[in-house]
Amino acid sequence: MNFALPVVATFLIGMTGIGLWHARRVRSAEDFALGGRRIGASVLAGTLVATWIGTGSLFGNTEFTYQNGVAGFFLPLSGIAGMLVLAYLAPRVRKLPATSVPQILGLRFGRATRVLGAVALILAYLVIVSYQYRAGAAVAERIFPGLDQTVLRIAFAVFVILYTALAGLTSVALTDVVNGIVLSSGLLVGLGLPWGGWSPQLQPFDAAMLRPGGGIGAVGWISLLLPPFLLILGDANMYQRLMAASSPARARRAAFGAFAGLLVLESTIIGIALFARVMLPTRLSNPGDVIIEMAFTVFPPLVGLLLAATAVAV
Repeated sequence: MNFALPVVATFLIGMTGIGLWHARRVRSAEDFALGGRRIGASVLAGTLVATWIGTGSLFGNTEFTYQNGVAGFFLPLSGIAGMLVLAYLAPRVRKLPATSVPQILGLRFGRATRVLGAVALILAYLVIVSYQYRAGAAVAERIFPGLDQTVLRIAFAVFVILYTALAGLTSVALTDVVNGIVLSSGLLVGLGLPWGGWSPQLQPFDAAMLRPGGGIGAVGWISLLLPPFLLILGDANMYQRLMAASSPARARRAAFGAFAGLLVLESTIIGIALFARVMLPTRLSNPGDVIIEMAFTVFPPLVGLLLAATAVAV
């Protein structure tokens, strides 16, 4: 896809333009961290979905599904259940006089807990944010096959940091809506194509791929499902967005909207990874790149470009 470079570049430049435009409105720490607490329910729902469906879904869940089959459909359940819990908590979170999770901890447990919470979040997000760079580099490697992966990851790291620093949550939330549209379009069309062209007689699934439990066992499933559930309940990104809602009622409405979005899109991602197992010509050495591999080798260029943009969007 030789035309992928100008399209992806235009997408990134457009995001930067939105950030620059809204940077003019940042006048205080609350403007930067919470968008002035004036974000509506629809934009908030979009940014909640785009925040949770990240590289963990596009790389981690797809890798598991590619290796274990239909059992992958259970993976999103913990995050979806956690979003329901957040819908219950959303109005209370919005009413708190805080701008971050450490501040929430400090209000209830004091300064020492606030500092410990901040340290824990910094360490956790060093790992989580690194997956953003992996996603960008995975796409860029296909466009610039001669460049080193380390160089590509550094380039995306610089872009993500500078973009976030432009206008804080306002720029991130608005572009999350654009990202959500690109994400939904690419994934839904990407799932529809293999479903329409797949033949169970010519391309059957292995019997092992159809085991509901994936042969993992109860303890294994607890270790897979409990961490995401606890993560979404303590995810600073989620609480920051709920605190940025224009009202407590809109915060709850946005959380319920995000619940519906996660239910559809997470299942779609798993479905694409499942089809990849029988549609890709060779077994992948890096199963985490299932979405990228399907985009560049199986789907038509336009659909592949949407999926590539999806990986950049997260």
